[in-house]
Amino acid sequence: MNSFEMFIRLNYITAREMAFVLMGLDYEALQSSLMVEQSAVHQRISRAISRNVNYYEKSERKQNISKVTNAEHVLAAAYPFIIEDVTPHIIIDHIDKAIMKITRESGWKDKLEMLGGESLLNRGKILHTGGRGDYKKNDEVKGNYKMIAVLIRMLAENGKAKYGSFSKPLVSEIYSDLAELCSRHGVDLKGLAESTFYKKVKEANSFINE
Repeated sequence: MNSFEMFIRLNYITAREMAFVLMGLDYEALQSSLMVEQSAVHQRISRAISRNVNYYEKSERKQNISKVTNAEHVLAAAYPFIIEDVTPHIIIDHIDKAIMKITRESGWKDKLEMLGGESLLNRGKILHTGGRGDYKKNDEVKGNYKMIAVLIRMLAENGKAKYGSFSKPLVSEIYSDLAELCSRHGVDLKGLAESTFYKKVKEANSFINE
């Protein structure tokens, strides 16, 4: 079980942890492990989420990004801070489920507006009226990622010995041969940069047991 799979099983989380996963990082990452620019982004997102949750819960306590609180509230408040092409789909899907759950409550529009403003309220309206279609789309995304994960593992098990094994595929070796294959056949590697490939495979592994 990777860190994202573990995170979505938590009933109580912090704004600090939420900001880490929005950035595609382990929720237990150390602040000291971040680059200066990353740390600044993380702090801004953490404080914004914490402020909105604090206001929503009418907490008398001083704002604290490490305060453990109801996961649904933190997840909903995190919606406006999803980072396109960075936040893992497993986390985005988890956020949508939290929003959907709130839309079943009395006064849900006011709740969402307090937690995340107009953008969150609009997302809630979409999920409330057309949620089934949205989840069908999410299921398709999950299926695509699962297919990637299975294909990588099939290569590892049935391909060259250097590709590793089903349980431990050596992605660097697979990518090296993939890039060489594309070069020989004139296939543009746009969208298949090495870092992007690693990231997609890592995320795909989150859905292997879905």
